[in-house]
Amino acid sequence: MKINNKGFTLIELVVVLVIMSLIASIALPNVVKIQSSAKTQVDKANRQTLLNAAKIYYIDNTVTSDIDWDKSSSEWKEYLDKWPEYPLDKEVEYTVLIKKDGEVLIEPEIKEKLNE
Repeated sequence: MKINNKGFTLIELVVVLVIMSLIASIALPNVVKIQSSAKTQVDKANRQTLLNAAKIYYIDNTVTSDIDWDKSSSEWKEYLDKWPEYPLDKEVEYTVLIKKDGEVLIEPEIKEKLNE
């Protein structure tokens, strides 16, 4: 009598699950590290974009007093297609201060504080 078993044994399935768990435990920390690094790079690029837009604004306009830009301002819309999102925290937005001497400060601020 011939027995035709077409399937995996419990031991084979457990071995496969153990191997997959080991691979996941090795890969997951690397994925998190890469994701964090990418967000930091996006933050640097966003700050540079805002800095360039603010400098062009300063060159194009006569600035007699300090000017604050944030997402709700209208002055930046001529210099940026869209306001960059802060990649490290969804509850934070960039704010830009263009000083009358041409210095530009870019800082993240909590959204609730901006809306007060």
